[in-house]
Amino acid sequence: MEKEFIDDAKETISEIVIYRTVPATGHGTFYISEDMWAWISTLKQPPSIRGIYEDIFAFNSEYLDIEEEYKALVALEIIETYVQRKFGTLGYLFLLGDSGSGKTTAALIIMKCGYRTLSSIISNAPDLYYWIGTDTTLEGMSTIVEDEIDWSQSKMSADDMKKITVYLAGYARGLTVPRIVDNGRKKELKQFCCFCSKVLCGLTLPKIKALRRRIIVVNFVHGHPPNDHLKEDLASNPLIFNEIAVKLLTWRLMTYFQPIIKKDRGLTTTERELWLSKIALADLVSTYDDKVIDKILRIQAVDCERRQEDKTETLRYHILKVVSELTTNEHVWFTDNISFDTIWSNLMSSMGGTPVFRSVTGIDNSRFATDLLPFEVTKHFVGSELKDFLLGKPASSRFDETVRRTYSFDKTTLTKLSESYGITLDPLLS
Repeated sequence: MEKEFIDDAKETISEIVIYRTVPATGHGTFYISEDMWAWISTLKQPPSIRGIYEDIFAFNSEYLDIEEEYKALVALEIIETYVQRKFGTLGYLFLLGDSGSGKTTAALIIMKCGYRTLSSIISNAPDLYYWIGTDTTLEGMSTIVEDEIDWSQSKMSADDMKKITVYLAGYARGLTVPRIVDNGRKKELKQFCCFCSKVLCGLTLPKIKALRRRIIVVNFVHGHPPNDHLKEDLASNPLIFNEIAVKLLTWRLMTYFQPIIKKDRGLTTTERELWLSKIALADLVSTYDDKVIDKILRIQAVDCERRQEDKTETLRYHILKVVSELTTNEHVWFTDNISFDTIWSNLMSSMGGTPVFRSVTGIDNSRFATDLLPFEVTKHFVGSELKDFLLGKPASSRFDETVRRTYSFDKTTLTKLSESYGITLDPLLS
C-alpha cells in the first residue's frame, strides 16, 4: 500500500493538522505520525462515505448558491479525487461564471478538501509539468485546480498550448505527454504522466473543441449564499475543512483495494468517459431518502443535450444534414452520385447564406457568408469535408451535356454519422 502520513495527530479527528509539502517528485504528500497510523489501524471499519458526502454537501449549501444537483456534483468531484486511480477516464469540471459568481469559492472548497491539490491562478507550464512528474507509479495521485483561465482566444500562447496538452491527454489512464527536458548537460525525452482529477474555472469556455469535449460545465451566476465569507472564515480558522480531509484520506486508505461498482447505464463512449466516475460515486452515496444518482443523471442528460446543441452549430452538421436529405430524395438517389453544385446550392440555402461581394472582383461564388457561423464557407473546405468527414468518393459525371464533379456516399456511414449528430433520416436510407 502507498505510504501516506499525517503530522501532529491528536486524539480527536477534528484536531489533526494536515501538512501538504512538495517534495522532489513534484507531488504534494501527506505525512502521518506513527500514532496516527496506529489509530487508523485500530479502526474496525472506514468512515461512512455517505456521512462524508453529507458533510461536504453541507459546506456547499452554506457557501454556494447553485442548484442542488450541482452542489452534489461538486461534492462527488471532491470524493473522486481520492479514488481517481480506480477509474480509467475522468471528466473535468469547468466552473463557468462571471466575477463574483461563486466559482472561485467552489474551487477553493475543492482545493481544501481534495486529494493532493495543486491550486493556482494562471499557473505556468513548467509548474504544471513539475507537479505531474514522470513517475508512472504516481499516475492518478494528485488534483489540479486552476482558476481564471482564458482560452477563448483563437490564438494561444506557447505556454498555454503546453498546458492544454496536459488537459487534452490527461483524461485517460496510461496517456502521457512527451517533452524534451534540458538539464544543462544534455537533452532528454521524458514522458509526463498527466492523468489525474482536474477542475478549471473561467469567464468563458475554451475555444478548443477537443478540450470542450472533456469538460462538464457548471454554470455560476451571482447569488446570495447563506455565507459568502469563506476566505475570512479560512483566515480565522485554517482547519475548517480539516475533518473532512482526514475522513476522506482515512476512507481512501481503508478501502484502497476495494473496487467501486460501475453499473451499465447505457451511455455512449463519450458519455462514459465523462460521467462514469461521477455516476458510480453517486450510486455509492445514494440512500432511499436521498437518491443522489437521480440528481447526477438529470444533469448528465442536460449536459448531453448541450453537447448535441454544440454539434448543430457546426458546419459539419449542416453539410451532413444536406447530404442526408439529398441521398433520401428519390430524384437523386437512383443515380448514386450527387453533383457538388447541388450540394453547394442546398447548403447555402439551408444556412441562409449569401455569396460574398468583393469590391474589386464583384460577387465571389466560391464562398458564402452566413449568420450561423463566424467565418465564410468556401467550396474548397466543403469539398474537403465531403471526402474527409463523410468519406465521399469523388468522380466526374455527365449532367445535361456537362461534365460535373459528383460524390457518392456509403449509406451505412451516413446513417452512423446522422445518429451521432441527432439527424433523423428518412426510412429509405436507414
